[in-house]
Amino acid sequence: MGVRHCICIVALLLFAVTAQAQNVASGGNWEDAGTWSGGVPGSGDDVVIPAGVTVTNNGLGTYAINSLTITGTLTHAGNVNTEANKISLNVAGNVTVAAGGTINVKGKGYSWLNSTGYGPGFSVGRCGAAHGGQGGSGIDGSPGLTTYGSVTNPVSLGSGSGGRSGHASGSAGGGAVRLVVGGTMTVEGGGSIDAEGNFVSDQSTAAGGSVNIAANAFSGTGTINAKGGAGGSNAGTGGGGRIALVAGSGDATQFDTLTITATAGAAAGRKGAAGTIYLKVPAQSYGTLLVKNHGSAANNGATTAWESEANRFDEIITTNYGVLAVGPGGVLDFSGTTLISDSRTTSITSRVTIDSDNTNRFVLPSSFTNAGCLSQSGTNVFAFPGDVTVSTNGIFTHESTSSASSENDRLNLSVAGNLTVDVGGAITVKSKGYGHNGAGTAYGPGASTGRGGSAYGGVGGNGGSPSAASSTTYGSPVNPVNYGSGCAGRNNNGSSGGGAAILQVAGTATINGVIDADGGTISDYSAAAGGSISITANAFSGTGTIRAKGGRGLSNGGGAGGGRIALKVGSGGHSQFATLTITAASGMTGNGTYVDPTAGTIYLESPADGGDGWGTVWIDNEIAPSPSYTNTPIPAVTNFPADELERATIIATNYAQLVTIADATVGNLMVKENCFWTLGTNVLTVQASEHDLDDKTISGPGNTGRVDNYANINWVGSGLGTLLIIR
Repeated sequence: MGVRHCICIVALLLFAVTAQAQNVASGGNWEDAGTWSGGVPGSGDDVVIPAGVTVTNNGLGTYAINSLTITGTLTHAGNVNTEANKISLNVAGNVTVAAGGTINVKGKGYSWLNSTGYGPGFSVGRCGAAHGGQGGSGIDGSPGLTTYGSVTNPVSLGSGSGGRSGHASGSAGGGAVRLVVGGTMTVEGGGSIDAEGNFVSDQSTAAGGSVNIAANAFSGTGTINAKGGAGGSNAGTGGGGRIALVAGSGDATQFDTLTITATAGAAAGRKGAAGTIYLKVPAQSYGTLLVKNHGSAANNGATTAWESEANRFDEIITTNYGVLAVGPGGVLDFSGTTLISDSRTTSITSRVTIDSDNTNRFVLPSSFTNAGCLSQSGTNVFAFPGDVTVSTNGIFTHESTSSASSENDRLNLSVAGNLTVDVGGAITVKSKGYGHNGAGTAYGPGASTGRGGSAYGGVGGNGGSPSAASSTTYGSPVNPVNYGSGCAGRNNNGSSGGGAAILQVAGTATINGVIDADGGTISDYSAAAGGSISITANAFSGTGTIRAKGGRGLSNGGGAGGGRIALKVGSGGHSQFATLTITAASGMTGNGTYVDPTAGTIYLESPADGGDGWGTVWIDNEIAPSPSYTNTPIPAVTNFPADELERATIIATNYAQLVTIADATVGNLMVKENCFWTLGTNVLTVQASEHDLDDKTISGPGNTGRVDNYANINWVGSGLGTLLIIR
């Protein structure tokens, strides 16, 4: 062998030894040569941080190395009011966080001074700070509500919390970890990457920080954590931070064995909102956004959000009371996105909120499918540019709270194409209406207390002592938009009325699932009134259910009055409603010795009726009462549009009981068997010619015993009030 060949072989061997040389930490600062067995690590070094050894990074520089194995601790220095210290590594090979090893930047983010925290999402007093999620409110101070940072490329520190006023008790947010890994990122069982926010029990709670890793692959059964700080009973918890894991190969199952957490901090109450978890594999164009909280609602309506970037995802998954919103300056593009939520119609918890007051924050595709849970905030129209499908397990709803005292939110959708609600899909605003304060007061014009039922379209029924049922009906049968009223309940255990769903559909509304505005019920305590459903469509089809029933009185609780439903079709006749189940009945009272509530109203209109307001109002209580019940006022007691019913036909059926509390005018009327209309001394003017109250085809009086003072009916005989019975 020649000399030249020997020299080349020696050079190659020296290079191989250099590239594989271990640089073992003995403890100290990363940038100090004395911390390492071979000086400050470089791009050819395989770095080892042994058990019992801590290495701390100072500054914002990025270090390039060949591989990294951690059995000890890697951290960065703490921060105060600026982002001065983080971890940023480019690793050509593998990174392994072994059992007992940790990359730990817990409490290394923005700090605090006295009662005020630092950072964009700082909090004051015993409130939680924000980052990816907003903080929870404590009993004093102000929570952090400003979310910030990137969902897909998070690098920000978590914000700090100042803590209880007058106490040296603040806490710092989570720090920031950024790793670019050419090989496999492994976090073994018992190993962790931790960017959690700090907390001081019952004093202050900071937000989670950032963990951002791009690797060829991920493996292990360890933990990656950017939770907000926990809190005591009087302190709001910190909002979750942000985690992004991007894999260069493989599928999403590689994330399944890792425990990945960005929830708000845990506490008995006063909880904040989750942060964000972004996961992406090569098969995805835009990745998955996971918003997963701690399993209970944030106490002050805190949400997960971003405020300065436009995002698009293949999937958005909300679970465990994760609530995603889009803040000022942010955009969410729904194009091609699959929505997934663990919410169901019986329990609406996790969801994506769409803000009708800021529709510029959302980009909508020409055909939109909702398989998750979308909830509208605000009352303005939220417009979809094409077809909308609510698929199985998909839900549309609106925001509300159990203490709602005003109508601040509605589901108010405009659909430029067709609306389809599949079997198992739902548009539900059940129990989203007026609520109560938990101290004996309920809200809404028809609110009730004790075991009495509340009112809206129909009046409430009484129950056992105490009982103060409501007889105050309100609102419009033809264009209903109001909430159902709440009930304070016995021992302050109240329930909420139905909310309001207003749908304008340019094409066909096909309802095979459920549209629901029922009022709520709490056993033996209270029942709240049904809410509003108003749908205008070019055509209707389907075999689903549309309902706005009052809450049922259970045990000694009184039932609540029904709500209001209006369906208006732009083409064809009433026959297309016949395959749908439509009900605004009362909730009825479980104990047969009490007076039952009464039905709300169902308004059906088609072009054959002759125009706006010429349709039919049904008062249908569905079943026989026990043994007596009260009356549905026509028109309503309060807040009723003047002369709204002067062209409409009124039909009382299935034990409906009506009462007129002042002189009134209607287009026509029918009072079916087992029904009764109480006029008292009031005059009822009917625009149509006199006919049998049970059969419009028979002219002249008939079944007059169904009205207490038949002579008080003034039959005008103008021919108005065309009647087409389909039920």
